[in-house]
Amino acid sequence: MTVESSDTGVASRLVGAVRRNAQSTSAFIVLQRMGYRRVRARHLSRLAAVVGDDLLGLDQPSFDFHYTAEGFARKLCEVLEIDRGTSERGITALRDCVTNRRAYVPYLFVDTDFRRASQPIFVLAAMEGQRRLMFARHFRDLSWDAQIEMAGKRARQHYVQAKGALAIWGDIERYHLYQAPGRVVTLNTCGAFITVRGAVSMPRATMSHGTRTIEAGVIGASGGATP
Repeated sequence: MTVESSDTGVASRLVGAVRRNAQSTSAFIVLQRMGYRRVRARHLSRLAAVVGDDLLGLDQPSFDFHYTAEGFARKLCEVLEIDRGTSERGITALRDCVTNRRAYVPYLFVDTDFRRASQPIFVLAAMEGQRRLMFARHFRDLSWDAQIEMAGKRARQHYVQAKGALAIWGDIERYHLYQAPGRVVTLNTCGAFITVRGAVSMPRATMSHGTRTIEAGVIGASGGATP
């Protein structure tokens, strides 16, 4: 399930207001008005990180003996003279974004109709990340239609960059967007929509070491941008 676009818009407007208002005020003054009597470098760093973050730091649990993540964001809005109703609605929408991003991590699976022959499993495990393309974390805030559109662009770009094939895996036949639990969208190599269906399990190359199962991310394969 994705955050509704209206909620995402409320969140984005709050983040934009915070950034605009913060630009016109000294960081030292902002922090002093927030209650930091002695402004330290770590306080300045936290303020810069929150203002620069698209979730105002709400997905980063933190406490500096003054504020929790949400408390910091709320007080910052107050000091920057953002209307309380606007800030509360925005913070609520941002919390929804945080929840949504943690609920499920969508990814794009590169399908080559691969069938294992004699390839060593450790080689396949090392190359597994090539078949799974991840998205930036804000991808999860988009509506399903917008996600499909973005995934289509990613599929087209990937197909061109890969020249239509993946080493070991073979020629690229299609892409599957694992969009949500029980929902998979299939795209062709041009990124165009083919069909949507219930979740299917794609093969995944792994290795076992003692009691551990080692997958692509552990042994260094890259699957694209980190969500």
